[in-house]
Formats: sequence, structure tokens, C-alpha cells
Amino acid sequence: MKSDYALPGIAAIAIAILFPALMMYEIISFDSSSSKGTYFSLGEWGFPDFIFILIGLLSVFVFYQFKKILNEQLNFKTLDILLWIMIGLNILFHVVLVLADGYLGLSGINIEAMGFTLTALTVSALIVFGLVDVLIGSLLLLDHQKRPKILAILGMVSIFLGVFEMAFPLFGLVLILFPAYMIILGVYFLREPETIEVV
Repeated sequence: MKSDYALPGIAAIAIAILFPALMMYEIISFDSSSSKGTYFSLGEWGFPDFIFILIGLLSVFVFYQFKKILNEQLNFKTLDILLWIMIGLNILFHVVLVLADGYLGLSGINIEAMGFTLTALTVSALIVFGLVDVLIGSLLLLDHQKRPKILAILGMVSIFLGVFEMAFPLFGLVLILFPAYMIILGVYFLREPETIEVV
């Protein structure tokens, strides 16, 4: 039986590739920049912004499909509210940061003047993301024997991911764990559904 969730599986794997690539690009661009705020002084959205938005759209799609597959295949609806929250957070986070990026470029405001605000926004968002990830992971591990083992693995990764998101100095580890999280989710989408024999 072919997976009915091939598209979200591919989308999750695409995120696992795009996210670390974009983060590494931003780090390299920042380190190699000869002047502060070069990225924000272009006056228009650049290619990284479109990739960032694409990651956000793919994330919304993946989390919605995750909710759907849990409902349809396992009748597991415990995560519904948290996954809706995650969808909303992704929309808000990606849209707000890209709009802030565009505003800084178009307004000509010095990046240092808005640096604290953008950093506070990012850190706050990561803390909320982290909290939701920890809750999702904890609920996936609760009575995990009743569900496929891959979801227990996903739950453990989700908890560690959430902890590292909330501990901002450890954000570098998110660059490893978030792609791993998405790869596991992608595998879950692409695998053949497990059948349960009823005696």
C-alpha cells in the first residue's frame, strides 16, 4: 500500500534540508559582512526571505497533515489543540519577521536601532515554540505503547528540541534536532500504515 501522505512527507524532508541551509547562509552572510545591517539595507525582500516564507508555509502544511494522519489512522486527537497552536505560531512568526525585515530595509532604519526588538521577538517566539514542542513530545510519549514506535522517537526528539529552543544559548543544537525532527516526521508520513489485527 502506498502512503496517502507522500506530499507532507516530501514537504517535511524539504524543510529538513532548507532550514539548516538557510540558517548557515545567514550565519555566513553575517560573519562575512563588511558592514552592519547590510542584509536589511537592501530596501526590498531578498531570496532568503522567500525561502523563509516557504519554510513557514511548508511547516503549516506538515503540521496540519500530522494532525490529520493522527486523527485518521490512530484516532489520536490529544494533540489537536497543540498542533493548531503550532500552525498559528508558524504563520505569525514567519510573517512578522519577514515584514519586519522588509520594513527595516524600506525605512532605512539602522539595524542597531531595532536589533533589541527583533532579538526579543525571536527569543520570545523560540520560548513559546519550545514550550509547545515539549508538550507535544510529552503527550506523544504518554501511553506510547498504543502507537507506532516512530512516534515515541518523535516525542523524545520533540522534547529535546523544545528544551534547546527555550535555552537560547543552545540554539545551535536546534540546527541539528529540528531537521532530525522533520526527517522522522517525513518517514512517518511516507511509511506504510500499520494494520492492527482485531481478534
